[in-house]
This record gives sequence, structure tokens and C-alpha cells, in this order.
Amino acid sequence: MVYNDWIMSKRFSFLVAVHAFFIKDDQVLLLERANTGYMDGHFSVPAGHVDGGESIWKAMQREIKEEVDVDIKEKHQPIHVMHRTDKSKGEERIDYFFLIKNWEGTPKVTEIEKCSKVEWFKMWQLPENIVPYINFALKKVEEGVLFSEFEEED
Repeated sequence: MVYNDWIMSKRFSFLVAVHAFFIKDDQVLLLERANTGYMDGHFSVPAGHVDGGESIWKAMQREIKEEVDVDIKEKHQPIHVMHRTDKSKGEERIDYFFLIKNWEGTPKVTEIEKCSKVEWFKMWQLPENIVPYINFALKKVEEGVLFSEFEEED
């Protein structure tokens, strides 16, 4: 079945995820993925899926606490929204990206089964092994673009 036919044959739904861009002194916080089955060995940002009945902001607070053990008290607004498509999996996602400038605690690895390290990178010296859609979103945020579309490559 062709992707478009498959999409049209069922009630459509998106997976929804939240992502945190921690920014400090022109640096962004990145986590090296490990043992997840998706882009292991690549850098990403603290992120995760929104649970049923959970607000976007509550999901962001929860994921940040779970992944890097810091608290966010002040409510932040999304700075970017991405419609992301992965035709090989038949998935479409809506990704919300938040700019986090104020937090309590020091970011550290808390999910050792999913993350091998946490590291700060200069915005103009990002690692080559960054998850492609994260790199794309960072560039769009830098350009001041609120919405983008990204198609995962096979």
C-alpha cells in the first residue's frame, strides 16, 4: 500500500513530542543518545512524548526532570513547532521546541540506559553527529522561523 493510501485509510493522528533547547552563554545543551534504537551515538536535546491527558508544558517539565534532573518553575512558550514525517514508519509528529534560559540545578545524565553523556556546545560549533531534525530546528530557531516541516530520510 502506498503511503498516501495508507494515511487516507485510517483516522489520522499525530505523535506529539516536546524538546528543550537549554541555552547558556551562546551554548546549547546536548545529550548523546545510547541504547534507544534511534540515532544512538548522536547528540539530541532533552525531549520526550506527551502523555495522554498531559499539557504540552507539563510534559516539558516532566521530561526535563526525568532526563537531566533540573527544575523549571517559570512557564516558557514554544519557540518553534515542527511537522515531522517518517514515511518508512508511517508516522507523523508534531514537535514543540522550548527555549529554556532559567532553571534550577545542574543538568546531568539521569537515564543512563538511554544517554551516555551531557555536554554544552557552542551554537556555531555543533557536533557533526547531531540528530538531523534537531540540527534543522536549531537553524530555524536561529532564523526566527516559528514553523517548519521535516521529512526523515530512510
